[in-house]
Amino acid sequence: TANSYPAIVADMLSDAIACIGFTWIASPACTELEVVMLDWLGKMLDLPAPFLACSGGKGGGVIQGTASEATLVALLGAKAKMIRRVKEEHPDWSDYDIVRKLVGYCSDQA
Repeated sequence: TANSYPAIVADMLSDAIACIGFTWIASPACTELEVVMLDWLGKMLDLPAPFLACSGGKGGGVIQGTASEATLVALLGAKAKMIRRVKEEHPDWSDYDIVRKLVGYCSDQA
């Protein structure tokens, strides 16, 4: 719950915009604000320019709604990277051949 002044103001601003920002086409303002805010965060953390969207490269990011969503996105990204890596060594293998060999470890302690 938001009980600090900045959090309350942020909630009010978010409620005033009242957008569903799934994609840029659904809400360009929300998407552009997200890009700018993530660049602010990256600069605050003193990240190198390639990590920033304003650098013109592939940098940038996205704000996930939940930790579960962030975990899923991380797993999907790792899977895609591994598929590309294995295909470099074995171009004749299909995505299915590669994916069925992947293993994901999890715990009920998290």
